[in-house]
Amino acid sequence: VGEGGIRSPLIITGPGIKGERKIEAFSYVTDIMPTILEMANLDHPNEFNGRQVASMRGNSITKVLSGEQEKIYSNTEIIAGEMANGKWARLGDYKASFVPEPYGEAKWKLFNLSTDPGETTDLSTDNPELLKKIVDGWKLYASEVGVLNNDFNF
Repeated sequence: VGEGGIRSPLIITGPGIKGERKIEAFSYVTDIMPTILEMANLDHPNEFNGRQVASMRGNSITKVLSGEQEKIYSNTEIIAGEMANGKWARLGDYKASFVPEPYGEAKWKLFNLSTDPGETTDLSTDNPELLKKIVDGWKLYASEVGVLNNDFNF
């Protein structure tokens, strides 16, 4: 869940995409499907082969790709995720993350990614209200997508 493990480049080209530039906007894997559907002028299907299709999460990045916008998410939107019992949520430049033992301290930490992309300085003691707001956003995400609390030992 650390930026070193999830900060990855995305190279994309095509009609309507303003080229030869580097976009610094945060995006997440959930933004890919809305982007593809919008670029293909398709609607998200409600069902497939007689089965209900879950609603999409994420935002289309087409306006950022075309140069109309600089950001995909506003500074008031909380974006969250989880993997192998690791948890994270972002709000603007801030990120809260929880890394379970034995790989972490099994507590929520807060980082300012604009000044500390390596997540070396925990700001949770200095900003407990902000940490609570972001963690509450993660809890809302977890309830919406049905995150299971399991004690996996990887």
